[in-house]
Amino acid sequence: MGTVRARGGGRGIFCVFESGGAVIDRVDIADTGNNAILIENCQGVDIAAGGGTISGGGEVRLAERSEFPGNRDITLRNFTLVNSRIVENPCADNLTISNVGLSNSTIARC
Repeated sequence: MGTVRARGGGRGIFCVFESGGAVIDRVDIADTGNNAILIENCQGVDIAAGGGTISGGGEVRLAERSEFPGNRDITLRNFTLVNSRIVENPCADNLTISNVGLSNSTIARC
């Protein structure tokens, strides 16, 4: 897929409950209400190989519910995170976070 551009609303990208296979080349996400990105019980997700920015609003959250298999084979890379955070809780299987520029932001891995 090309670029995901989101302004406001609840979420920019949402992958949930045993779905996956999403490949998003670029991100341009700002001021989302809940989560800029929510990845919950997904597999094979690749976000921002081509770059982009996630700014303000909700965090980038990797979560899971116990009744479904956990996150696995997730890649987040090549974007700038501004006034936000990436939170992994609980641990994903094979999560790669690389080349993420942080501006007033944090990454919390389990």
